[in-house]
Amino acid sequence: MIRPVARHLFVLVSATALAACGGGGGGGVGGGGGGPSAPAATFTKTVELPTMGLGWAGPFETGSARFQMLVLASDIGGAGPIQSIAFRLQDAAEANHCPDVTIVLGHTSKASLETTFANNIEEGRGSAAVVLDGAVTIPAGDAGDYVTIPFDEPFLYNGVDNLVVDVISRECSGETTFEASRASTPYTALVWSPNTEGTTGIAATDLAHLKLTFAGGDNTLVYAAGTAVDNTVPFTSGGTRKIQALYLAEEIDGRGPITAVGFPVGNDTSTAQTYTVTVRLAHSTRHALS
Repeated sequence: MIRPVARHLFVLVSATALAACGGGGGGGVGGGGGGPSAPAATFTKTVELPTMGLGWAGPFETGSARFQMLVLASDIGGAGPIQSIAFRLQDAAEANHCPDVTIVLGHTSKASLETTFANNIEEGRGSAAVVLDGAVTIPAGDAGDYVTIPFDEPFLYNGVDNLVVDVISRECSGETTFEASRASTPYTALVWSPNTEGTTGIAATDLAHLKLTFAGGDNTLVYAAGTAVDNTVPFTSGGTRKIQALYLAEEIDGRGPITAVGFPVGNDTSTAQTYTVTVRLAHSTRHALS
């Protein structure tokens, strides 16, 4: 298991190139052997659309309901394993117990939901994944408090596609009202139905304020200074390519299991490519590569 530690350096070595592929569904945060694990750090992304103060009774309300929500990648601004979701209370609330809740997360390329549930959830890179299946208890709280719901399994969000959060709750003991907003240019951010077995729902432009907690350290490493330069190495045709990249500990600003590495695409791609890749990670005390 790779365990970056503050004040050490970090080297990425890549031979040939990574396969051009999309993100997947759920799964744990993995790591190899080599000693005990470091506690995984987390980072949180808050999604809060501009217009404030809308009441949003759901997805945990008296009886049963299905709420399918669209969260735009541009509003999340992060990637990695999502391990919990939190909603913000609109008003002071009493405890609410929901004995049967299913939460599914999935990628989608849609910028606005359709009213047919199935057209939204399995659309995009990778498969949708059940992240929670069981009871949920919403504790009593004050207006403005966030209610956090931990997942049974994290969902590996790719940070590029939009995110669908699909919540089905049955027979809650009460109703919890969360705070919601709608974008200045409205889109269908929510499709809901009181019939959990139905195939279609009612469209709405409101989205609950929420927080997504990711396992891991800081989510991006971007150099703001200087001029951006396109670079095809190591993702290029013809023979074997090898690079070493050095990232300083203060630039990473995190520790714990590293589950993936991603590179932003500098230009539009029209054809998928497949490569053979070897990636090695290691600590270093160097401040510059030789």
